[in-house]
Amino acid sequence: MVKGVHIENFRSFKELTVENLAPLNIVVGKNNTGKSSFLEAVFLAIDAVPIVPFRSVYSYILGKRGIEVGLFSFYPVEHLQELAEFLRIHFFYRDATRARVQLGLDNRNVSHEFEFRIRDSIPLNREKNGKESEVFEFASLMDNGQPVIGIFVNPEGRFAYIGPYRIWSADGEDGGTLRVFLETCIMCRTIENFIQTIKHLETVNSPEVYDSIKDIISPFFSAPVESFSPGIGDFYVNLSGGTRIPLSMVGDGIRSLILHYMALGISPQRKVYLFFEEPENYLHPELMSILARTMVESPHQIFVATHNLDFLKRILYYAKEREKDIRVLAFRDLKEGIPEIKTYALEEAFTALNVLEMDLR
Repeated sequence: MVKGVHIENFRSFKELTVENLAPLNIVVGKNNTGKSSFLEAVFLAIDAVPIVPFRSVYSYILGKRGIEVGLFSFYPVEHLQELAEFLRIHFFYRDATRARVQLGLDNRNVSHEFEFRIRDSIPLNREKNGKESEVFEFASLMDNGQPVIGIFVNPEGRFAYIGPYRIWSADGEDGGTLRVFLETCIMCRTIENFIQTIKHLETVNSPEVYDSIKDIISPFFSAPVESFSPGIGDFYVNLSGGTRIPLSMVGDGIRSLILHYMALGISPQRKVYLFFEEPENYLHPELMSILARTMVESPHQIFVATHNLDFLKRILYYAKEREKDIRVLAFRDLKEGIPEIKTYALEEAFTALNVLEMDLR
């Protein structure tokens, strides 16, 4: 379990230290106070197999900020320096080119050193054995000395693109440990990305998860849900009587609950870190209660950011009922890269609800 976090020069933060974290950690606060930066820093620093719908966790982090990664997004080579700066500022504080995220775990510390490297110029019209050479690396983001994402220039020196080095893999990671990040815009992505995430989660789910999901969502359909099945380009909800409904045609709230419930339902035999950004979005209050209760009952460590006071109250209620150890991290302000954070244990959070309401309103 992550018990403490220390961050230097990562994204919004010049420096941050948080201690005494719990199995369930709720991050609240106004916009632009560093909540997403905090979740992303912890997620990237955990040595575990990622479950994301992209080729690498770094592509995923850029993708959730709306930045296209890969060969389908070309940039004119004349703007190469600007592109490099564009990539750098998404991982480093102000003018920094080095950052560090250190996690205090149960019995050890884990540290990730990030560095941004850039060349002064690129050679053009390069040839190798009479043929065009391979793409040329102009800049790269390094994680503990290993390149993880870079800016590449095509052999003719005409265009550039941002691309990953590492693909979805367990190499160099703890194969028994998983990390999952479900962000607020997961419902805005293509159905292909959504289905990829579902399929990844399927491989590590407890067998009874689908039975629970069927019971939860059946009242929202015209007939009981009997099963789920993959199909070409989609995932199907199969109703009693033979009706098949593509998941892409199901309401956003139902789809969101299915996705988060599957993440929470990963087998307790696996060590898992879950990161949710505003999971209450799209949810009717009844479904919001189901999600809050399931989060409290989960055996996995969870980091969740929310702007919803009602959702926070539901989590606190179920946590008190089940005597769950939680922390509420209230991000109050962010000045010159130093965040003001107030940490509450369960009973303290109940007492401070009026104050927390100001952070969420």
